Amino acid sequence: MYKLIFILLFQYPTNSPLSKDTNFPVILYDFLKLQDEDGFTGNEFEFWVDLKDEFRYSVCPLDAIPFAWTGNNGIHFAFLTDFGRNKDLNKAPIICVAPTYDPAITLVANNIHDFLGLLTSVENAPLLADRYKNQNDFEEAKKDRLGWYEDEDRVTIKRKKLISKIRRKFNLKHFDNAFEYMEQIRRLRSTKVDHTSKDELGIFKNTSEDIISFKYSKDPKEIMDFLGRANKDSRLLFYRNCTYSYILSDNYDAIAKNIIEIYLKNDGYKAEADRLKFY
Repeated sequence: MYKLIFILLFQYPTNSPLSKDTNFPVILYDFLKLQDEDGFTGNEFEFWVDLKDEFRYSVCPLDAIPFAWTGNNGIHFAFLTDFGRNKDLNKAPIICVAPTYDPAITLVANNIHDFLGLLTSVENAPLLADRYKNQNDFEEAKKDRLGWYEDEDRVTIKRKKLISKIRRKFNLKHFDNAFEYMEQIRRLRSTKVDHTSKDELGIFKNTSEDIISFKYSKDPKEIMDFLGRANKDSRLLFYRNCTYSYILSDNYDAIAKNIIEIYLKNDGYKAEADRLKFY
């Protein structure tokens, strides 16, 4: 069996291109056009829409599709597809991926419309990467982050005008209590998922079979043993956890990466397998 697996490892290309038919929400393309206009550089919120997948870090979930970044510490934002469950990206949850933070993955919005409303409410994208005790704790962090230039009236006025423009254009909601909104959607998701995961996002099962967890190992034989005998939902949990457990790059966990790619494709997760080229 192992000989066959190793033969297959070299039959699957590790640099297959990402699918080019990703249907990003129209609001993102409109926001991108606005971002190109004079007077809006992205610096105002430390937020840049970028519909490429090139700034993905190894900790980014395989079922996440990045769409924007902050320019700080690798922080980026992505749609969570829940391994194909969320086919309409207009309705897909939004996560923040912050490689140097703990936790590194944070659910921040229920959908892209809420996310842009949240962004214009908090006025600074990197703030969404952290966790807070309460709204006051969040407001203190915001003050610390924006306070160093908040006395500059021209900066504040410019940002406030931009916020009003964006809200009118996209009919965005203002979130008075960003902390409570994010805490609420995280609590709600935790009650809906069928099994917890290392990144706190959890998974939705495909069957009623019991899930078995993989005890971390870098031994290719143990990885293949587990994936070969586990049911599909147990492998799904493995796929969710693997980006937290391995650095899936050719310089680190290349063999594990190739094994995972094979099983992802066999399980019908081709899009997720194709994204491994960016790790």
